[in-house]
Amino acid sequence: VEVVKATRVESSKLWNSYVDSKRLLRQELEVGGMLRFASAEELDGDRESGQIMTHKHLQEVGAEDSISLENLDSTINESLLWFGASKHDATNIIRDDFQIQSGVGNRFGPGAYLFEDLEQSLIRAPEAEDGMRSILLCRVACGDIHYTENYELFDADDQRRRAGKHCTLANPKASLGPKCTKGCGRAPFKTFKTCCTKCSGPDGPHAADCGEKHRNRKGPREFVVPPLSRLYPEYLLEMKVSGWKEPPKATLSKTKVLLRVPDGAEPGTKMLVKAPDGRQVECRVPSGASPG
Repeated sequence: VEVVKATRVESSKLWNSYVDSKRLLRQELEVGGMLRFASAEELDGDRESGQIMTHKHLQEVGAEDSISLENLDSTINESLLWFGASKHDATNIIRDDFQIQSGVGNRFGPGAYLFEDLEQSLIRAPEAEDGMRSILLCRVACGDIHYTENYELFDADDQRRRAGKHCTLANPKASLGPKCTKGCGRAPFKTFKTCCTKCSGPDGPHAADCGEKHRNRKGPREFVVPPLSRLYPEYLLEMKVSGWKEPPKATLSKTKVLLRVPDGAEPGTKMLVKAPDGRQVECRVPSGASPG
């Protein structure tokens, strides 16, 4: 990845709105008598592997001169995350803020989908005619996080709101791995240094065979943030990616829905319907179909 141009966003309108959202989150903590919201690593189940990659990497490379990491408020789960977009859409976000669309085609409902893994954002950043891709590095006030390990959860936003949470953290690949045969620290569980007590024999971890299944919590994790004011695009990065083979995109499961064509609808008319699994689907009235 070659970063050709990095532009720092200066928007008092967006920044003031973002600061207000942080203040409201801190007030919520105070009213609830809490010191902080549960962090991503706590929800993920492992304090080391569950750390947000972007924040951890910037700390390791010493990026304080460019990005004020000290001002990230961990009590409200403020983080730095990537957002991929076309150059046109990225420019509009900088000018007018994020415009959240309906949940059509999104695995976890409506919202801005941000990632700790740059590659996942590159998938969503189409290559322009000049060979450049646009990525926004955003400050995100995640607040109280709704956590799911479902592969897809189309009503995640409804569940989030009912639970009084502020955003959704989806970890769809945190699946149960195969049974461990030499403890739990062997591949593909390299992120684990310890496991259940059954795996700790007289010679330390991995000395015993517990025969139980253990979590493989390797991402990529998706942060879905519905409220616009909890996002601030801090940098616009224009980059070239040479020799990159785009990984396959996640596919949505298929479902069949029997629809009634409404009165007055003609062939080609668009309809937005809600499937039994909670997702919204856009379809057209086919030729030959009649109301009823």
